Amino acid sequence: MVFTSAAPDRTSFGYGDDSERTWFSAALYGDALDSGAADPAAWFVAANERVTEMEKEQGIEGESHSLPQHAVGPEFLRWGR
Repeated sequence: MVFTSAAPDRTSFGYGDDSERTWFSAALYGDALDSGAADPAAWFVAANERVTEMEKEQGIEGESHSLPQHAVGPEFLRWGR
């Protein structure tokens, strides 16, 4: 399972001198995983939706959105059962 906070050609927002996490990791660890869902795809969707909301709230235009990425292999999904 791999989650990234931004596409390879995009900026990941939120990490800097005044914060310890990207917006994506804050959404993932602060909201998505706390939801109780057992599906990694659902974690990603929830975190990605929150990041998009945050980007819109901050006035970041769509062509500049971070576009988080993910890949979850079938072996991981079987292992978690």
